[in-house]
Amino acid sequence: VQVLHNIQQDGDPKLIALALKTLGEFDFTPHVLTEMVRESIVGYLDDDNPVIRAAAAKTCTKLIVRPGQTALAVGHGAATVAEVLE
Repeated sequence: VQVLHNIQQDGDPKLIALALKTLGEFDFTPHVLTEMVRESIVGYLDDDNPVIRAAAAKTCTKLIVRPGQTALAVGHGAATVAEVLE
């Protein structure tokens, strides 16, 4: 996440999109990353660059709901997921 912040300061959209994509490729099982996604990635969903927005959306999806797992439906985790999806 720190690397993503450093790349953002450089402002190169291709590097930001690559960093987001790379983050989404890591297997963070069994960690729940909804808070990290909300704090570090959701802001990119409003970026002016459509490539960055798409990379952020895909990364959020990959980190919040892993294949074979169900999305959180109740509690604080569910509220965070709803905030990210909003």
